Amino acid sequence: MKKHLVLFSVLMTLLLASMTNGCASGRGSYVPSIDREDRALEALVQQRIQADRVARRAMVDVRVEYGFATIRGAEDDPAVLARIASIIRNTPGIKGVDRAD
Repeated sequence: MKKHLVLFSVLMTLLLASMTNGCASGRGSYVPSIDREDRALEALVQQRIQADRVARRAMVDVRVEYGFATIRGAEDDPAVLARIASIIRNTPGIKGVDRAD
């Protein structure tokens, strides 16, 4: 079940990224490759968070811009946030992690 949820979230992220790219190209503009890389990193980070039994319970969202991740959400437990930050920090391609206030 967990594998299906992770696979579903990764596929949905990739689907949304491809739809965004297709819509933008229809107007004569394009989605920069850095944006696609960031969306792929977001999907990988979400997959890794969902694979962790403690981190997956947290109500957080992670956004990546230019390789830097920002954690947003209602999680107040410092230990859980530290675990999530560690997971993100150890994700290949992530340059840094910050918490949104």
